[in-house]
Amino acid sequence: MAKQNYTIFWIIGGILIAFLVASQLELFTITGSEKVVREFPSEVDAGTNQGIKYVVKGASGKWGVSIIDGLSCPGYTIPAKKIVLISDTGSSLIVFYQLPNKEGLTCTFSGNYKFGDKMVKTFPSQTISTRVITKACQSNADSNNDGVISRSELGSYINKWIAGTKTRTTLGKAIMEWVGGC
Repeated sequence: MAKQNYTIFWIIGGILIAFLVASQLELFTITGSEKVVREFPSEVDAGTNQGIKYVVKGASGKWGVSIIDGLSCPGYTIPAKKIVLISDTGSSLIVFYQLPNKEGLTCTFSGNYKFGDKMVKTFPSQTISTRVITKACQSNADSNNDGVISRSELGSYINKWIAGTKTRTTLGKAIMEWVGGC
């Protein structure tokens, strides 16, 4: 019986020593209270390759986090990104998302992250909007000066060329401006 108690003492002592050594080697540094946040502007130019910064908060020692994050925009499919951050490479990473080349869209990020073997945590939903770019059109063909050459304004400009009051060069310039979105 004494021999059996002695063995149990050594087993418990061994487990205690292993736990203390593991703690000193920072093997148990993920607590579950860590989090990842996204940082980005709320509005960006349409069609840009926008950097989204993922930042780890509240982590210390050795840690690793896996992230799956997606961006959905009305009418567009943007594949989800799989991202891994580890303590050895720093606590932040910038990942680029190609936004649609359409002005006035509101796109929504949705995803989750997981530190080590802890529970999966869901990111709060966040949106990013593509900015409406106002183009100041300064063209002789823009007769009402609203910054846009309408189809009827272009038609009037063509009639002026036919009448001989505009040159073929200025008509060509007006057509290129109209085609270009002026």
